[in-house]
Amino acid sequence: MSKYCSDCVHMNTNSSKCDGIYKCKAIKNFTNASNSACEKFETCYGRNSTEKQKLYNLGKEANSKEKNSPIGIYVFVLILLIILTIIAKINGY
Repeated sequence: MSKYCSDCVHMNTNSSKCDGIYKCKAIKNFTNASNSACEKFETCYGRNSTEKQKLYNLGKEANSKEKNSPIGIYVFVLILLIILTIIAKINGY
């Protein structure tokens, strides 16, 4: 059975950057709830399996949002280059 940060006692759900990214008391940094457990992992018996699964799913959503965001930057740069090319052609460069 795999262990994830959502199953760990060190994950502080009261301190979060956004849904799915919480402060870890053991590593003293924010971590995604769907990350694989680190060497400081301790099973949390205070959360039921439904709550752990919810935290894991929120972590997966946050992870997918992070990976999808850079495409907007590339589209913006591409449009900017097209506009600059058109301006250069009009001015004879």
